[in-house]
Amino acid sequence: SLVTVENLTRAKTLNAARLNASGDITVRANSDVTANSEVKSTAASFGLISVAVAGSVSKVTLNNPVEALISGGQVSAGGAVIIQADAQAVGGSKAAGLAVSSGVSVGATVAEVSAAGLVQAGLGQAVTLQASRLNIKADGRDTIFAEGAASSGGLLAGIAGVVVEARDTRDVKSLIGDQSRIDVENLSLSASHQQAGDTRADARALGLVAGTGAKVETRLTGEAASQIGDEVVINATGNVFVSAIN
Repeated sequence: SLVTVENLTRAKTLNAARLNASGDITVRANSDVTANSEVKSTAASFGLISVAVAGSVSKVTLNNPVEALISGGQVSAGGAVIIQADAQAVGGSKAAGLAVSSGVSVGATVAEVSAAGLVQAGLGQAVTLQASRLNIKADGRDTIFAEGAASSGGLLAGIAGVVVEARDTRDVKSLIGDQSRIDVENLSLSASHQQAGDTRADARALGLVAGTGAKVETRLTGEAASQIGDEVVINATGNVFVSAIN
């Protein structure tokens, strides 16, 4: 079973845009994806010369980039300017294989789940902005789980192998582009990425000759970054808050 989710969510203004509002200006993009896969296979063979092979493959791929961006131009707001990008991914992959034979049996299982896709919120290059408050926030939340089990039983030989992997490579970034000028009371620039991953494997074999093998890997990588570009001018009469959490 192969499950793939690939989608782009974007809220964006172009370089020459002019945004004027007496109240607030909000640019927000949000993506929330959930996908699960579960596969089970069973094989049985009996006779003087018999071989049973059971194989299960379950893969879930989640790739949902999100972008909220004022690319350039001029922005003027009597209230707040809020730019927010939010992505959430929940994925689970389970696979199980059982092989039974009066001769040789082989059980093999692969369970994989991955999450990816850049989450980005901010201002592009050379933006001129005036507002009471500027709030830029990029947020990513990923939960991934993979589980695999393989069992084999043979009078002569039993072989069981399991490969289980969970990978999260998402980057989360908030930014103010080069040569931008910001005049506000308060400014907040934050990036946050919450990752949770778990993998489990179980391989069992019975026979005069028996062998098992399991590979289990949980890899949580990626960057959470809040960046202020070159030659940026920020005039704030109140507070400036810059934060990155991973």
